[in-house]
Amino acid sequence: MFCLLASILFVLRICFGESSDSSTWAYLNWGENVHGVRMSAVIATNTLTADSTLWIHVRVENQSTNVVRVNVSNPRVDFKIVLTCSSGKKYVYHEDHPISLDLNSMVKLNPGQHQDASIPLQIDKNVDLGECSIIVNRSVVIRGEGKFEVVSNLLKAQIAR
Repeated sequence: MFCLLASILFVLRICFGESSDSSTWAYLNWGENVHGVRMSAVIATNTLTADSTLWIHVRVENQSTNVVRVNVSNPRVDFKIVLTCSSGKKYVYHEDHPISLDLNSMVKLNPGQHQDASIPLQIDKNVDLGECSIIVNRSVVIRGEGKFEVVSNLLKAQIAR
């Protein structure tokens, strides 16, 4: 039943355009668990076009017994995306914020809670074509333990013109 529902949602997204609402996505694959925090990333299609926008939907989940804090300002600032082409060339998409992890824009994730986000990624028109991999990174703060980098699962895609 779940597979049927997921298939129907996927077809609807293709027919009617991709939703930027990250809460409607199925998060099935996860990156490495870091101090009880993990992240999953999904994309609607694995065929991308150079000089277009790709929406990456992520979920950060707190499985620890600690309160975790995440910065919530702008997805292009809060997340770092690394696109690696089969040629070996890496493209890093991240906008710097003048105050990294500003305490005024921090959100608490209590144990068992998650935070969803959708990140628009503008794929450069001069990006290397062919197979690529995509990784999403996000900083989290655990009180008394420090700042840590959480990494998503690996996404694979093809880039064409």
